[in-house]
Amino acid sequence: MSEIKVGENESLDNALKRFKRQCA
Repeated sequence: MSEIKVGENESLDNALKRFKRQCA
């Protein structure tokens, strides 16, 4: 299971969307 790194100016929602796109 890979970890999601969220930037300071990035919301958790955006990080989740990016993470799902990478896994799809």
